[in-house]
Amino acid sequence: MREATLAGSKQRLATASMWRSKRNVRHGVEPLAYLRDVLSRLPSMTNQDDLGPLLPSRWKPRS
Repeated sequence: MREATLAGSKQRLATASMWRSKRNVRHGVEPLAYLRDVLSRLPSMTNQDDLGPLLPSRWKPRS
């Protein structure tokens, strides 16, 4: 039973990832560049930092 649940979870994750990637493209964001940039910024952020600029609709790559 656990294997079926794990397989289903992986399937849902893959589907959600593809859906989000398509949504990011809609905002003019290249998904891999966006993901790399956001993941590089997160470790230096604190709980008080505004995460809004990291949303695909507001994201601007670092210069």
